[in-house]
Amino acid sequence: MRYSGSKRNLRKYVVSFFPKDCDTYYEPFCGGCSILYTVVEEDLFKKYCASDLYKPLIDTLLCVKNNPQELLRNYVFKWHRLLQNREYYYDVRKHFNENNNPNDFFFLSRTCINGLMRFNPKGYFNSAIHLGRNGITPKMLKKTIRDWYIKLQCVNISCCDFEVLKENIHANDFVYLDPPYYINTGFYYYKELKINRLVDFLFFLNTKGTKWCLSYNNDEVIPQSVYKRKIGNQLAKNVFRKFQMDFSETTDFLFMNY
Repeated sequence: MRYSGSKRNLRKYVVSFFPKDCDTYYEPFCGGCSILYTVVEEDLFKKYCASDLYKPLIDTLLCVKNNPQELLRNYVFKWHRLLQNREYYYDVRKHFNENNNPNDFFFLSRTCINGLMRFNPKGYFNSAIHLGRNGITPKMLKKTIRDWYIKLQCVNISCCDFEVLKENIHANDFVYLDPPYYINTGFYYYKELKINRLVDFLFFLNTKGTKWCLSYNNDEVIPQSVYKRKIGNQLAKNVFRKFQMDFSETTDFLFMNY
């Protein structure tokens, strides 16, 4: 999946810090699912649960899991239309903003500039087309969707707020959190994450005895009393941060309570 803030280039590094003795894996800000893909690939847990608050993203993942052929057919049709007329991208974007169709969302994610999903203050998707690229070819996409289809068969996918997970998480589970980063507005989905809610959730997991790992780019807002380890990571080269600041001045952090 192409999605802002993807950990695709860091997935092996991040997962190397995960515990190997937990039952169910939870990822409440699943986004592009690069970390989910890796833990399933390496068969690290008995069960897998992925969720996100942004419904078009979750609907797209469900399409990959339950109806991949339709998703592929729809993309191929749009891809050929795009080759004939580059302005067709903006027709699809307009239709998506009116209907939140997962087929539209998937096409836009593969053809917008650098895969950078941006939204205006009203919540409308407003990324421009990537003028130098046509998006993944149907031939390559067929292989990619097939791969993801197999991986997602063992994953419980749901659209919900991260705090809903409080009802199901147990002591021997593991939670990986990769929430929208502390950056300027306009990225990810348009609903702002209240950092105090996230911190309260981490404290809740601590009281349950549940192990967790958090990826975040601001260590000043995460109280030291909630975690046991903090690891700075200068390797992350997420596209959206290149647009925001000099890479040499950026740092990702991994916070862990174990």
